[in-house]
Parts: sequence; C-alpha cells; structure tokens
Amino acid sequence: MSKKKLLNLDELAGDEIVIILNGNEHKLKESTVEDFIANAKDIESVGKSASIEEEMELSKKMLKRSFPTLKDEDIMNLTMPQINKLVQFARDAGGESKVEEEIKQDAAKEGGAATGSGESSQTTTSDSSSAA
Repeated sequence: MSKKKLLNLDELAGDEIVIILNGNEHKLKESTVEDFIANAKDIESVGKSASIEEEMELSKKMLKRSFPTLKDEDIMNLTMPQINKLVQFARDAGGESKVEEEIKQDAAKEGGAATGSGESSQTTTSDSSSAA
C-alpha cells in the first residue's frame, strides 16, 4: 500500500515581521508570486539607465507593496541609510533575495547569464547614494 505524502502550504506562513517608523508599527506583507512579478516588471520598466529619481520612485512603490501601511510622506522623509536598509530588509524577509539568488544559480548552471529584477535592484540597495 502506498503512503500518502502531504504538503500543507498553510503551515508555511512566515513569522510576523514588523518595522517601527516614527513610533508606528508597520507589518510586512509577505511577498506573493503576484508581488514578485510586479516588482520584476517595475524594475525592468526603468532599466539600467534609470535616473536616481526613477529608482527612488520605484523603491517607494516596492516598499508600499511590502509595507502597505507606510505613507508616502514617511518614505520620502527616510534618510538614505534608512531606505537602503529597509529595502534590503524587505527583500530578505519577503524571500525575494533568496528566489533571485536561486534564479541566478540555475541560470549559471545552464550556462546563461541571469537576468531580471536582481541586477537592477542590487544597484539600488547598496549603501551608496541610490536606493531600491
């Protein structure tokens, strides 16, 4: 008799992740496939030649996807180190960084170059003067 294998995806819900900004808590919305695709499309749309302003608008849009209760004003008043840290934190906590790394590894194994959201967003999540 065969054994039943069960994968309960409901049990895979992640821990609650919260940031505090200006004394207010903002809960991270776990990234869905839809969010990941939307982020990748947004990153592709600005391309490698994006201006700092375009990159910042993209960062704001992606942060609002991750933390829906954040206000535009709060995001716009973040310092560069704060926004860089927040964007990287959201990508790591939401699982996007891990997925992008796996995509790159798979592409490297197949002999191709990885493309997609990781390349452009890496430029913007460094601790330099640009952000997500």
